[in-house]
Amino acid sequence: MAGQPNGNTQSVELAERALELIKRHNLSADPGSYAVWYAYVGSINPALARSVDGVLARKGSLSDRDIHEIRQKHLSSLDTLEQLSIVGEMLNDEVEQIVGMIEASIGITGGVEHDLTHASRKLAVAIDRDTLRSIVEAVLSATKDVQQENAKLGNRLKESHEQISELQEHLTAIRTQALTDPLTGLANRRHFDAQLADALAEARQEDGALSLLIADIDHFKKFNDTHGHLLGDQVLRLVASVLTQNTRRQDLVARYGGEEFAVILPDTNIDDAIGVAKNLCKLIASREVLKRGTGEHLGRVTLSIGVAHRHSGETAQALIEAADTCLYAAKKAGRNRVVSEADL
Repeated sequence: MAGQPNGNTQSVELAERALELIKRHNLSADPGSYAVWYAYVGSINPALARSVDGVLARKGSLSDRDIHEIRQKHLSSLDTLEQLSIVGEMLNDEVEQIVGMIEASIGITGGVEHDLTHASRKLAVAIDRDTLRSIVEAVLSATKDVQQENAKLGNRLKESHEQISELQEHLTAIRTQALTDPLTGLANRRHFDAQLADALAEARQEDGALSLLIADIDHFKKFNDTHGHLLGDQVLRLVASVLTQNTRRQDLVARYGGEEFAVILPDTNIDDAIGVAKNLCKLIASREVLKRGTGEHLGRVTLSIGVAHRHSGETAQALIEAADTCLYAAKKAGRNRVVSEADL
């Protein structure tokens, strides 16, 4: 596009080529696949390009698994924030091109306005048919130029809208990936930390209540060692589902780490938070774990939960440590129970 840096145009062209290759090979349009193909078409990573070409030479096409393996090998060091930055820059480039097109269109329209003004002045003093004809032809020509340029602008704006929509989908997917635990679908530790900081800031501003639960699956390591990691993963997903389904929309359920979960309860005092925790303990204990495929009964799992609430001037770390201390006390007291700050 005239007037735009070559780098901007090239960046968008690379994005379009990467998306086209994803479609051509019938691959999932996830951020990982997009990162591989963007690096491939942009000659950013020669080793990655050789791997892609090697698979294509052997198999004629690539599967999602091939792309995943190539990404793990060549792009595993690419941080999620870097991915966000790349796609964000591409969105910015596309917007700049649109601005450039609009500015160019304004320039064309200004030129036509000048031509029409000149023609109108000539028309005011025109007295013969040939002069009149030449003026009309000039006006028609100028009008036709505007129509053609507007049609081009309309087509390019439509293409840019589609491109921006696809890039926005990638941004959404990358952001979700950055904030979500892949096994359980819950918020991950990064998301939890950010949300707890926000919840504390809001509670301080409004002098409102805020409570925190930290829960741990009892004897999870023993269950894992006995039944295997696949069934251990099944238990983690079961607990995640129960916690999510039995808390409010404004609450945040997160996988805190390993077999630990955390629940942020805005606008919730300590007594209500204890009630929530006891209900969750009861619901988990009532669910029996079945082995998928065989239906074999593997017993029940239980939770120990520590409950803490916000004190004036308390930091996020202090609130976490208070809930964690209560969780430790629940474990020490025999597990499958709730302990709050009021119990210590």
